[in-house]
Amino acid sequence: MRSFAITAWLLLPCVFAGSVARADEAAVRKTLADFVDVFNQKDADKVASFWTENATHTDRETGERTEGRDAIRADFTKVFSEQSGIKLTARADRIKLVTPDVASVDGQTTVVQSEADPLDSAFTAILVRQGDKWLIDSIDESAVAIPATSTSALRKLEWLVGDWVDESDDVKVKTTFRWSANQAFLLRSFTVESKEGITLEGTQ
Repeated sequence: MRSFAITAWLLLPCVFAGSVARADEAAVRKTLADFVDVFNQKDADKVASFWTENATHTDRETGERTEGRDAIRADFTKVFSEQSGIKLTARADRIKLVTPDVASVDGQTTVVQSEADPLDSAFTAILVRQGDKWLIDSIDESAVAIPATSTSALRKLEWLVGDWVDESDDVKVKTTFRWSANQAFLLRSFTVESKEGITLEGTQ
């Protein structure tokens, strides 16, 4: 019993640290989600409040770099005045706590501008904790590579090509994946068989 108590006492800091890290990650995610909400309200002052005083934004495609909260506010003011229909969506794919007060985030954004095609960008952001808030200290953005052809876009799913069977006591599902003749599509045909025979079939 004594050794168990000692082991539990030694493990307690690890459990606590893990709980803190998860709470901090959740707080970072919430900050990014709130930033997107404020962006879509098109309030440049509120958007600027999510950045540190000396924050930087860098566009890797153009090489343009904006430094400082005031300059970032001015950029967003111009964007919102010129593109009233602009909308932003974003996702955080990876969050790493570099230190208890510094987080690195990798993700992707999509900007929709009136009649223009959506613009997808990959980003790396550094957020820092100041007081009880997480603020953006830097964001580096670059365009997401667009596959040259439909075939190359689907190549990561090529492992699906072939025949597949999922079976339980009552139902058997047979699925076949194959390339279309021009390899622009992956086609899926399936049949669902019950004890009474084929009950459903289709192609996608």
